[in-house]
Amino acid sequence: MAIYQELQNRGFPYLLPYIQFEKPYPIESKRGKKPTVDIYFRIPKDKLPPEILHRWSENGVCEENWIEVKFFGSAERTGSSKPKAQNVGAVLADLLRLKYYVREGGRYLLLVFNRKPEYYLAFTKRGSSRRDYLNALLEPGEHRVMIDLAKEPKTVLNTISSN
Repeated sequence: MAIYQELQNRGFPYLLPYIQFEKPYPIESKRGKKPTVDIYFRIPKDKLPPEILHRWSENGVCEENWIEVKFFGSAERTGSSKPKAQNVGAVLADLLRLKYYVREGGRYLLLVFNRKPEYYLAFTKRGSSRRDYLNALLEPGEHRVMIDLAKEPKTVLNTISSN
C-alpha cells in the first residue's frame, strides 16, 4: 500500500495494476515451483509522460523493482521464541535471492520491526564476533554488504537452506 500511496500522491493512481505480490523470480527452476519475490513493481514507460521518465531515470529509478520484505513483530502477538540466528538466516536468504535471481532492475530489502532490531536479530555470533553487515543493512541507503557464510553457524545456514 505504501508504494501505491506514494505513486498516487505523485499523480499516478492508475499504476496499481503494476504492483504484484509473490511474483516468480526470472530464473529457470529444475525443482518445479519457482521462488517468488514479496513485491514486484514495474514502471510502465509507455504510460508516463516523457519529462517524468527523464527525471526518474536521472534519479536512478528502475523500470523493474524487486522488493523482499521481512516483518519482525510477531513476538508480542504470538509469544514466538524463534531464535535470533534463524531470523538472521531468513534475512540472508532474502539477500541471496535478490543477488542471484535478479539480473537487472532495482533490488530492495525492506526490514520492518516493531521493537529494536536487537530483539529479533543476533548481532553477535558465539565467540562474540560481530555481524557488522547487519548494521549496514539497517542503515538507509545503498550498501555493499560482505558476508562470509563459512563463518556463520549451522542455525543460520540451515535457515538459508530451508528458505
